[in-house]
Amino acid sequence: MRLTEEKEKGKEEKEGEKIVKEIIKMGADEVELTKSYTKNISFFSSKEKTYSIFSEHEYALRVILDKSMGFLYFNRPSSNVTNLAFKMAKSAEPNPQWKSLPLPQKMDFVPGLFDKAMLNIEVEDLFEGLSFSVKHDSRTKSYESGGFIKINTRSIINSHGIDLFEKSSKAGISISFKVKNSQGTGMGFKSDLGISYNFDAQKLSEEAYGKAVESLKKIKIDDEESNVIIAPVPFSNITANSIVPSFLGDNVEQGVSLMSGKLREKIASADISLVEDPTIPKVPQSMSFDDEGSPARKVHIIKNGILNGFLYDSFYGNRASGSTGNSVRFSKYRGKNLRFPPQVAATSLYLHGKSFPFFELLEEMKRGIIVEGVSNVHAVNPMTGFLSLPVTSGFLVENGDITGATKPFIITGNSFDMVKDIPAISTERKRTQTSLWPTVVDTGNVYTKALKCIQF
Repeated sequence: MRLTEEKEKGKEEKEGEKIVKEIIKMGADEVELTKSYTKNISFFSSKEKTYSIFSEHEYALRVILDKSMGFLYFNRPSSNVTNLAFKMAKSAEPNPQWKSLPLPQKMDFVPGLFDKAMLNIEVEDLFEGLSFSVKHDSRTKSYESGGFIKINTRSIINSHGIDLFEKSSKAGISISFKVKNSQGTGMGFKSDLGISYNFDAQKLSEEAYGKAVESLKKIKIDDEESNVIIAPVPFSNITANSIVPSFLGDNVEQGVSLMSGKLREKIASADISLVEDPTIPKVPQSMSFDDEGSPARKVHIIKNGILNGFLYDSFYGNRASGSTGNSVRFSKYRGKNLRFPPQVAATSLYLHGKSFPFFELLEEMKRGIIVEGVSNVHAVNPMTGFLSLPVTSGFLVENGDITGATKPFIITGNSFDMVKDIPAISTERKRTQTSLWPTVVDTGNVYTKALKCIQF
């Protein structure tokens, strides 16, 4: 069984145009119809091979009448959609700050977002892509692998003349090992992300196995250790949950952002830059336009340590300097979907700074902690930047070498203090889909001295 391609301009698209025109005839000031069609294969291999194929049509309709908005979500167009959406707009409270849905603008479409070869992948091909030589020794107790491929088609039509269409593909793989000996139990996990399913499962399995073996020996850390290297996955999730909310235009305009009033001020290490850039070709999560139809843009949020800009959708952008193309339809834990009106969000973040190979970071640190995994990242406080997170996977560094896994501890401090004290990041980088937000973060291993590790 394989994914199949949907007809890109057919009956449903014409029905969409018809819906927009009908609601305008009913007296609406503005109308926007967004459609998303997603097909997804998820697969898992352990003692048995399992897979699931999921597809979904989604529609979201926004109707504006006298500055009041009606919002309607549905899976298929029907005869009562226009009347219901119009009635919802009539009964809604007006928003005096509403200006307009986006107007058509010059659009530079990002190339290489869809790999058509993904349509020809059979499920058995996916399991074959998980093939790797397992370490057969007495320590190996179990191993698991899996992944997904996703193809999405989205289109946006509004009454101002926006009529946009884009197709994208995304694929992922993950491999984990569990090992055990007289010293204890170790776990290792590795993953990768791309627009095509062409991963090196053997390399990932070797790295995952190596991490599992390294974590067998558990060592107690020095209390309040502050030399820390945060691996890409935990750093990405900490960033998305505790730092990025202060760079979102809705929080800035409402005065609940820690960064309000700090534009052009120094807020990070001099070499650190944080860039939102969904316009890079052949990268998962890149896009030509956001979920309102505004062109995607490259935004330097932090540039050489200086706060340089914020992210906006059209509503909050109309109150500031305009949309930056950061209107996203999503819900926490569920990721991108059309069930809720669009919100301001980061999509594709890149952290840059003074960079060295990972082994040089270890040599520079001499003694400290590598944080590979954290839990409860949703509990960080974006209003203050304060965090106190249990570390699920950590490693001790002594004399510039990794000497073993750590016993359980907590990492605590302030995420904004963290970005003020980043001497360097590694040249080895990873793209991470964050756990709660529709945000992918590209970063290296981040060396910081601003957080503390506290032993239980």
